[in-house]
Amino acid sequence: MPQSSPFSIPAGVDLSVVDGKLSVHHDGDIILEQTMGLVLERAEAGGDLTLTLPLATGDLVAGGRLTLKGDADAGLIFGDVVVIAGGKIKARAIAASSRIVIGAAHLSVDVLIAPEIRIDPNADGRVTVIESHGEVGPSKIKGGFNLREYEEIFGDANDFLAARGLEPLAAGEPQRAPEPPAAPEEQPEPAAERVTVPAAANDFVQEDVAEEDEREEDDADEPVDDDDSEDDDSEDDDDPQTLRVEDMEPLEDELAIRLDDAIRRIEGCYTGLETPDAVQRLADLIARREYRQLKLSITEIWNSLLKFHQEKNLRPHHQVTHSFNQIHGLVQGR
Repeated sequence: MPQSSPFSIPAGVDLSVVDGKLSVHHDGDIILEQTMGLVLERAEAGGDLTLTLPLATGDLVAGGRLTLKGDADAGLIFGDVVVIAGGKIKARAIAASSRIVIGAAHLSVDVLIAPEIRIDPNADGRVTVIESHGEVGPSKIKGGFNLREYEEIFGDANDFLAARGLEPLAAGEPQRAPEPPAAPEEQPEPAAERVTVPAAANDFVQEDVAEEDEREEDDADEPVDDDDSEDDDSEDDDDPQTLRVEDMEPLEDELAIRLDDAIRRIEGCYTGLETPDAVQRLADLIARREYRQLKLSITEIWNSLLKFHQEKNLRPHHQVTHSFNQIHGLVQGR
């Protein structure tokens, strides 16, 4: 019988569980192979942070090298060096003081920012902003504007970064780590050991995990009613056909940018929820730049999405309606 690895929690490790969410802080290295049946909310290592979880979640911060092996649905991913081996990676931001290395991953990320960024040519998905001091090289990733381009097209580039706890790169200076939400309580300074939570420690499961809080949004439980679609925001019409076409047709590159931004905002409204087939179909048409088919299918896709919401007895988020209207207006001039 093979000898199992020891389960060790060194002195100085800060472990907390609140509402079934796990936070881990250690001044040394951290290796996480599992989370003991809990949702990972934050893992912060003063040294290296290595995650070999099936799905890494929450904010992941390392003072040294952060290595991620597996999928992620994270907030911030930050380290001196960040290495993403592959998998499906969803995050608000991936930032590094020195270097980001991305393998053949599928990305859905708001921003990549570091002095040096290396991306595997086979990496794909969408990244809104990719900012570094040098050339990143070709990949299959859509979007990927630098901050100057983002500012020219959308404006408020610094606000875009600030909303994700980041700052623009300064010449010759590394990206600074965002401040944590709250400083851990002061404890006697232990030796900076390595803390490991091995996969074999599955017998330890939190017994008293609180059930997930019910979400109570005022309009989330209202049934969809096509006849009662008035909204205080004049931009939010329930039927994309009511949007007037802009007088000037956007250039091809600008059209792709605006469509990518619109579908990203639509997909963001279903984060953590079931993504409707209609939204996936819309995203596929935009990703393939099939503008003619998109123009012919947009109303059918909208009606399919309305049917989805009727079956779920939920009203579409106003951002979904507004973004559909934008897409409809953009493609009608094609």
